[in-house]
Amino acid sequence: MFGQKAAEVLEREFEMTLSEGTKLKLTESFGREYAQSQFRDIIEFMSGMRPGNTGDNKSVKTMILIYEGEGAIHKIREVLGPTDPLKAPGGTVRREFGSNVMVNTAHASDSADSFKREQAIVKIHENTLRDIIEEHLGGK
Repeated sequence: MFGQKAAEVLEREFEMTLSEGTKLKLTESFGREYAQSQFRDIIEFMSGMRPGNTGDNKSVKTMILIYEGEGAIHKIREVLGPTDPLKAPGGTVRREFGSNVMVNTAHASDSADSFKREQAIVKIHENTLRDIIEEHLGGK
């Protein structure tokens, strides 16, 4: 999508038509780089830390909940409501606690493939609630 947008801007700005090969290269280069930048922006917004920053990551706390079962993705997304809190029905998490598309209080995977990718990113098997609770209680 971002590579296509870049191609449209270049074609308009330079009043020319790019070849399909050039459009593909834009998608594979600029498109991917822009998407990764946007993803890092979201992570920074949600966690307060820019990915790759060597600062104290222990100061950032995020809760990750994993729902399992028949229709789990659909069910949790229904409880959260649409990404835009202003379009979410009353009683949904985003309507009650969100303020705009970026500040919408929660993220939920939109497919099983997204869940698999996101679970690897957050390293769920290395970060447990038990460790957080014990740390909070002073190692008790």
